[in-house]
Amino acid sequence: MALGSSRHARSADKALLEFGVLMLPIPGELMRFRERLIRKLQDLGTTTNAEAGALIAAFDTTESPVYLVVKGTVSIEVVDLEEANEVTVTHIGPYGVFGFPGGRSGPVPRRLRIKAIAKNRCTVVELQQPQLLQLAAGDPDLMIEMVNGLSQFAMTVVDKVAQFAFYSARGRISNALVELCELPDAMTHPSGFLLKNSRVEIAKLVGCTREMVGRVMKDLNDEGLITIVGRATIVHRSTTA
Repeated sequence: MALGSSRHARSADKALLEFGVLMLPIPGELMRFRERLIRKLQDLGTTTNAEAGALIAAFDTTESPVYLVVKGTVSIEVVDLEEANEVTVTHIGPYGVFGFPGGRSGPVPRRLRIKAIAKNRCTVVELQQPQLLQLAAGDPDLMIEMVNGLSQFAMTVVDKVAQFAFYSARGRISNALVELCELPDAMTHPSGFLLKNSRVEIAKLVGCTREMVGRVMKDLNDEGLITIVGRATIVHRSTTA
């Protein structure tokens, strides 16, 4: 178990063992609040339906809007223009908020670009700064929810940076599998969740090669943390350590 020898790898393995609370039912009151939020944002902003792979936003301007995902999943990606490489920073699912309000304060770096791509067919609402100010004036509770969403987005990005700095490939891959289980396209399974994400897609999430992803997932399979079935992966809800 050389890949599992670090403390961070063990923490990631624990996440795989104890993620049964990921898909708890949403209380009715919270669902009604979210529906009210979406209706208000759609009244104020611009609603866009995007097909898989479509560009939703490129965050390379001085003014960047804020987005809320209504349906589907959006991938936040960083592109290295010189090396033609891409890293998926995170995925934003329904009711998730993303964006960089205020845009960039300095010159736009020539090498790196941040963009939002539709991972699958999705619906998003876009709000510019005047619309956000209108929301804050008329519905402060909804504006607070948007701010909370942006805070969650920022913390997710910071967490991803920490994973790249401190986690082994095994730890990053384990965390990526748990993250993928939280997305709408993850299917429930008697043992947990069934994922149909390719090795290439997981490699973009963790910043390593497809071959490394395959080796680590084989180890996780051998240890009973996941089960590989052809091109699909079952991430177990619970396993005896």
